[in-house]
This record gives sequence, structure tokens and C-alpha cells, in this order.
Amino acid sequence: MQQQSFAYILNRHPYRENSLLLNIFTETQGKITCIARPAKKRGKVMRGNLEPFRYLSIEWSGRGEVFSLRQADERGRHYLAHQALLKALYFNELLIRLVYPAQPLSDLFLYYKNSLHALAKSDDVRVVMNFELYLLYSLGHGLVFSQTSDTAELIDDKKYYYYLPEVGLLSHDLDRRGICISGKLIHALHQSLSSFSPALLLELRTVLDSVIRLLLAGKPLNSRKLVEI
Repeated sequence: MQQQSFAYILNRHPYRENSLLLNIFTETQGKITCIARPAKKRGKVMRGNLEPFRYLSIEWSGRGEVFSLRQADERGRHYLAHQALLKALYFNELLIRLVYPAQPLSDLFLYYKNSLHALAKSDDVRVVMNFELYLLYSLGHGLVFSQTSDTAELIDDKKYYYYLPEVGLLSHDLDRRGICISGKLIHALHQSLSSFSPALLLELRTVLDSVIRLLLAGKPLNSRKLVEI
């Protein structure tokens, strides 16, 4: 069965003779893995198109966990300077490591595309944090708690609480498992990060790193060592 979608290449590796093994983030089917056999001359799959940060229209076919890429046409690309490029590579590694295969995430796909546009204009750390927050939200591990819930009404800015991705927010008095997060940060997350003080941004950075590390079972992200965030 042949399928098509807009997509981005997350990474690529040589595979057998002249083939490539690709991790691809698609708008309709989420993350998929494909084998591509690029044409030396003009063909349906050109090697030059199979680079990260190029907005593609692709077609693929097959069953199982690894598909065959049939066509890849470039529809645009993101021009990223050094630090912005490193941050975008960090986005890609997060998607590769945290998103399950064939999990449709069209809203996250659009947010990823818009985040690349934002990085091309500014490599502000808030762009990275906003992407991390949206990614966690899309995967069911959001840090923004409903303001109408009983829990939110009881949050005290002067106290600290605990958060577990699979459980949610825990009482500071009854349960000290998970990641420590201040009531002040919990309330602030309902607002734009542009209004955050340096102290709140620093706490958010610590919380995000802790949540991601927990989801990855402590396994490090290679790109995180290179990113200034």
C-alpha cells in the first residue's frame, strides 16, 4: 500500500550498497523508518533532498516497521545558523528518542515546522523550551495543569510540589516522588515564556531536563551536550 504525506528527515545513515536508512517525521503518520535508494541522475528520490530541515512531499510503500521511500520532492527548506542548527538537531533527537513509531501527531508536526521557522529568525532559548513543552504535552506528559481543576486552585506559589510523567502532579506533603517543581512555576506556565524572570527560566530548564531524562530512563542525548540552552 502506497502512502503520501508532507515530512521532514530527522536523520539518515548509510544502508547496504547505495541505500540510506531514514528516520522521517510525517504529518499524517508520525515517525516512520524508510529505506531509500537515491537516483544518481534526476529521479523520484534525489539524494540531495534527503537532508534534515527540508520540507518534503514524500511517498512510501510497504508493511511492517521499515518502508520503501518511493518519492521525495522538496517544497522548502529552513536556513539555520550554527547555534540554531544545533538546537534543531536537538529537536530531531528528541523526536527520534521520545515519539513512538506510527503515532499520528499532526499538531506536533506543525509546531515542529513553526519552531524551525522561529529558530531561523532567532535561536532564543525560549524557542527550545516552548518546543520541549509542546512535545511533552503532545505525548501526554504536559506540565501545564488546568487552571479550573481542584489541584490548580490549591497550588501555593510559596510551596514546592512533585511531578511524575505517568502520574501527574503530586502533593508536596503526601508524596515526595518525582521531580520537584515550585508552585510559582506551575502558575507561570499558563503565561508566555517571554514574561519569565531569569530565575523562572532557570527552574524550567532544570525541570525540563529532569522530565526528559526520566522519560529516557537516564540515557543521555548526544545533541544536548552541544546545545547552549
